[in-house]
Amino acid sequence: MMRGLWMAVYQVLFFCLAMLYAYFDETPLFRAAKDCVTRLLDKNERARLGSKSGASEVKQHKWFAKINWGLLRNTRPPVSVFRG
Repeated sequence: MMRGLWMAVYQVLFFCLAMLYAYFDETPLFRAAKDCVTRLLDKNERARLGSKSGASEVKQHKWFAKINWGLLRNTRPPVSVFRG
């Protein structure tokens, strides 16, 4: 379950980067996002972001620096993509 969730995070980040590349490729935020995605998709499993300490390593990356993970966990999304 969690692996699928992280794959969704990778896909969203990759899509955002692909769409914004032409406009923001020199900003520090874009460079942090690019570094995050590049490290998440590293072919070498031992060098891949999250391979040493799991999700906590990913959460500590500079791209996610402003996210309050405890608050996020207890926040309802503004829109639900699931019906039911």
